This record gives sequence, C-alpha cells and structure tokens, in this order.
Amino acid sequence: MLVNRNVWHPIVFIAALNFVLIMVMLIMTTTIMATPAGVTLDLSPKSSAVEDVRRVEIKVTAENVIYVDDRVMTLNEMRRWLAQPKYRGGLITVRSDKRASVGRIMDIMSICKGISQGQVHVTSLE
Repeated sequence: MLVNRNVWHPIVFIAALNFVLIMVMLIMTTTIMATPAGVTLDLSPKSSAVEDVRRVEIKVTAENVIYVDDRVMTLNEMRRWLAQPKYRGGLITVRSDKRASVGRIMDIMSICKGISQGQVHVTSLE
C-alpha cells in the first residue's frame, strides 16, 4: 500500500511563504532607509581667502545697548560704521542677551544684511 506523505501541508506552505515574503520586505525597507540622505560636508581646511574676511561682532545687552567691536553705538552710528568699504561682504556676528528686544535684534539684522551684504550670524550671549 502506497501512502503519499506530503511534507508540505498547505498550511505549512502558506506560513513558510508568508515568512519569506515578510523577510524580503524587511530587508528591502531597511536597505532603502539606510541609504545616506544626500547631505555632503566639506571638511577641508580653511582657505586663506576666508581668513582675509573682516569680522565684526555686534553685542546687544538686556537693556538693548548696542556694542560694535566693544564700542557703544546707536543704530544710525552702526549703519554708518558698516557702510564703510572694508566691512562689505564680511562676516557679522550678532550676539544678543536672551532678554534683549527681538525688534531691536531684527533691526540690527536688517541693517547688516542691507548694507554689508555679508554673512550675518545670530547667537546668544552666555
């Protein structure tokens, strides 16, 4: 008498197929998510052209007093100071106290961007 013993019962076959398909799906999704986002960083040493840039530091205190390179100035004086040719295209750092008026900081930033056409960075005083 011949007995047909099928090793792959239909339920076992479907379970094995589901397992294989889930593993393929997991491998594909992790491969897609593991690819780099496309952000490139240039970590080369600074060139000499960057060192020639004039740097200006503007500080704004909690009382909205403006210091440009450690000199007290008003907005109009700062506007005239930054209009000088040696500050055009330079790097300007605005350091403000956390209690300083946001409107005053925005006024300073708009003057810096409008007159000097350089880079303007804003940080907080420690």
